[in-house]
Amino acid sequence: MTEREPRTYGDWNVKEGQERCIEDVYHKINDFRGTRQQCSRKRGHGPDGLYCKQHAKAKLGMRQTDRFSSCSLDKE
Repeated sequence: MTEREPRTYGDWNVKEGQERCIEDVYHKINDFRGTRQQCSRKRGHGPDGLYCKQHAKAKLGMRQTDRFSSCSLDKE
């Protein structure tokens, strides 16, 4: 098994926290600035258990939408 490149987050390329959800989120500092960072919630849900409960639901919801958007219900 080969080692994968570690995920990094934000402008400073902070390494992935192994206990936290892998979703990349935007943290608003004020009206003019914000930063991207790793979600601070605990992992354990979704594909391979890499997501928090909130982001796992969002990922699964997108997958179901993608699955149905490719088929046409208007076919005769």
